[in-house]
Amino acid sequence: ARSSAVPVPYQTVDPKNLSRDSAYWAHRTVFNIAKIKYAYAMRDVRAVQAKFEAEGAALVASLDAASPPLGAAALNAAYAEHAARVLQAFWALPDQIVERYADGWLADGAPIGYPEGWLRAVGYMDGPPPPPQQPDPSQQQQQQQQQQQ
Repeated sequence: ARSSAVPVPYQTVDPKNLSRDSAYWAHRTVFNIAKIKYAYAMRDVRAVQAKFEAEGAALVASLDAASPPLGAAALNAAYAEHAARVLQAFWALPDQIVERYADGWLADGAPIGYPEGWLRAVGYMDGPPPPPQQPDPSQQQQQQQQQQQ
């Protein structure tokens, strides 16, 4: 038998109206929140993704192997249950990312910092450049204009 319905979280797709019932919006929210510390947060996202992809593959394999074969209603229910767990996990993930990586610190208080290669590439080890000997004329003009307003 084949399933006959797409789980509701995957039917609810309106890019103009956020819905907590939508897998589209759950994943879009995760992506946007992950940007606060992308390289680190994406490790967490990939772990959740891998977990549910593996569970989904195992679910399909077990349903395909069922004897006697399951009817469409049973398949729909199994897929809907899995989709609901995915939706719940991905709506929880933005809070977990913010909790763990907010303000550039890990939840345990350890600073995350910048990657070593980036620090070398921007000359961080050499410290900041010396201050200018003379003020930048364009900055002086801007300051004068601001003071006149």
